Amino acid sequence: MSESQTVPEPHPPAPAAESITPPAGFIDILVKLFTEPRAAFAAVKAHPGGWWLPLLGCVLLNLLFVGVWVSKVDARQFIKNQIEESGRADKIPADRFEEVVDTQARFMKPFTLVIGPLGPVIASLVLAALFLFVYRFFYEGQVGFAQSLSVVAWSYLALALVTVPLTLAVMGAKGDWNVDPAGALGANLTLFLEKGQTAHALYVLASSIDLFTFWVLFLLASGYGVLVRKPTSSAMWGVVLPWVIWVVGKVALTALFR
Repeated sequence: MSESQTVPEPHPPAPAAESITPPAGFIDILVKLFTEPRAAFAAVKAHPGGWWLPLLGCVLLNLLFVGVWVSKVDARQFIKNQIEESGRADKIPADRFEEVVDTQARFMKPFTLVIGPLGPVIASLVLAALFLFVYRFFYEGQVGFAQSLSVVAWSYLALALVTVPLTLAVMGAKGDWNVDPAGALGANLTLFLEKGQTAHALYVLASSIDLFTFWVLFLLASGYGVLVRKPTSSAMWGVVLPWVIWVVGKVALTALFR
């Protein structure tokens, strides 16, 4: 009678190790936004919960700008310039013009200091919701709100890191803090136009053809391209068409009411 031999059972194959994307550091993502945008957004996609840090960066940079600008601007002169450039000066009775300027100037600085930190947050939430709809509905992408907000926040942080110091530097170099900060850099087609001799609607259109606007559109398209697994060129339409609609609407309203 043969002895029974215990045959060892074969060990089950070891499960394949999961591919885990290591968390990228804040500085690493930020640098790659300028050098390798899609690589940066790949890290953002893997860890979408990090939207709060770039959003906080946007808020702090905006507060920095507002703090410096408000301390130097002549509120009364700034409001007067804005009224005259908008074409509303002729609609205000001459005997009330100075009163209107004084009233608006009184509230300008407190309002600016309040809206300073809120502006980037509100804008980011609105844009994240808009692009979430665009890329889920038209591109059928599996995009979550946190991912969408991360792409928007990181894109605008990169933009703010360049435009905020440049705007302060340009205004300081000119010694004129009473110009509209939105047009201080002038990296658009208004460089070739005379403001006082150009139709206002055309000037608004020219101001929208802006180098920094195109850059942030590219960053957004890169980010959403990664989220929906499309090339940047294909994802570009999802950000360009809403921007075109916005610009056309802005120009049309200017033409109607100016």
